[in-house]
This record gives sequence, C-alpha cells and structure tokens, in this order.
Amino acid sequence: ERLLELDWEYWEQGEELPAQLARVLSAQDQQTAQALFRLLERALPEVRGEMLEILCQMQYPPLLEAGFAKILEPSVEADEKQLWIEAVQQFGEKSAEKALALLPEQKDKQIQIILADILSYWPICGAFEQCLSLFEKADREQKAFYASCLGRLGDERAVETLTQALKDPTLDYYTYCAIRDAAEELGAWVEVDREFSGDKDYEIIKAAMLE
Repeated sequence: ERLLELDWEYWEQGEELPAQLARVLSAQDQQTAQALFRLLERALPEVRGEMLEILCQMQYPPLLEAGFAKILEPSVEADEKQLWIEAVQQFGEKSAEKALALLPEQKDKQIQIILADILSYWPICGAFEQCLSLFEKADREQKAFYASCLGRLGDERAVETLTQALKDPTLDYYTYCAIRDAAEELGAWVEVDREFSGDKDYEIIKAAMLE
C-alpha cells in the first residue's frame, strides 16, 4: 500500500522515518504489520531497529517467535541479535514464558545468559528454579550474572544459596560483590569477612577511594 511505499523510500536510504509518519504506521492494522515484517529481511541494518520497534507497537504476534529464532541462530551478528532481544522483551511476560520453555535445551552458555536475562524480569512460575539451577551450575565467571538474575526475581528462597556461595574462597572481588548485593537485595544480612588484597578490581576501587 502507499503508506509502506512511502516508508520504504526512507528506509531504503538508511534513514529513519519522520516522527509523524512513524506514528501513523504504528497505528495500522495487522495486514500492514505483516507486510512490514516481510520487509525486514530486505532492510538495511541501520533501520531494522526502528522497524522492529514499530512492529512491537503494532503488537504483531509472529514477531515473538521470529525474535527467539533469531536469538538462537548462531549466524546472526551480535548487533542484530541485540535488536531482536529488545524486540521480544516488549512482549513482557510472554517473552519470559518463551525463554523459560527454551532454556532447558540450550547448551550454548551465551544463549543461556540471554534467555535467563529475559526471564529474570518476570517472576513467573518456574523462573526461580531455572535461574537458581543456572547459578549453581555456573562457572565462576558467570556466577555474578546469575546472582543478579536471582536478585531481580525477588524470591527470598535464593538467600541461603547465595550466602553459602559467598564462602567460596576462590571468588574474586567482583563476583563476591555481585552475589552479596543480590543476597542483600533479597533481605539477607551478610556478615562474611573476606580479604581481597591483590585482587585487580579491589585494588583499583581501593586506590580510587583514596584519591
């Protein structure tokens, strides 16, 4: 239709739509949304973000499934993958439900992190158990991230696991702080004394505080 043809003239040149034109497009029906969705693959990378944002505003249901397919696809570049992550997050609780369903079958650690991050903003049934399991199984380098997921979910059942993890003598300062912060966010009173002299992050922060 003429409206999409006009929009495409901007996008074909790598230009974003004028604000008024974008508002008009986002108010169109699902048939227009379907046509816009088909244009995505032809679009230049610099305008895909705007196109996805408009599709989210149009509440186009197939975008959720397509977005997770892109997230799971190894060949998708990081910048484009981030656009799809932001798009699926616009579906709120539905995005969390999809992430929860996909997580158990994932082996790629980076995909696990992406899905857990999406999940951690919505305390749906099963979210706590999945994030707790990922925290317990995580390598030391990923403990901090999964601790933050548990803190965000807000389930106090995580406190015991988090406070026990603080006793690990191999924790670096950054990871220790992330786990401690998550535990305290959930209401814990942390009284674990640790010495971090020589730790790179600790020494940088200490030096900055003394300036």
